Amino acid sequence: METLPKLLSHLINNAIAHGIESPQVRQTLGKSPVGQIVMSAFYQDKQTVIMFSDDGAGIDVERVKAKAIKKGLITITQAQILSPEAVYELLYHPDFSTKDERDLRAGTGFGLDIVRTELNKIGGSISTISLPGKGTTFKIIYPNALG
Repeated sequence: METLPKLLSHLINNAIAHGIESPQVRQTLGKSPVGQIVMSAFYQDKQTVIMFSDDGAGIDVERVKAKAIKKGLITITQAQILSPEAVYELLYHPDFSTKDERDLRAGTGFGLDIVRTELNKIGGSISTISLPGKGTTFKIIYPNALG
């Protein structure tokens, strides 16, 4: 479990940089000015399941598609038929970011790639669920973490 804190720090950074809106935007949307990040964990079938959620904007599927087309990861035709779940998978591609410019918090395109790569090394996994305007949840399966 020594890699878990590093992986969670990537998810926290991702939520702050990409998910949670500014206090002003949140208030205009009827949300609390303070964003919320919630993590829960439970043990199931000899694995630890970690749910990491924010109450931010959710993933902008069209923005992700546009960036993926620009990077040559998908074609315009493919973008038209991709399910939201397939679009979320693009976020884990190495060197992929929806930010136009890098800053101290985001834009390198390595955060989610690192999380998935490290989990894959130990037989774990990560999946994404997002609701526009409501937030994003990452479900991490961490194998044999407690067993």
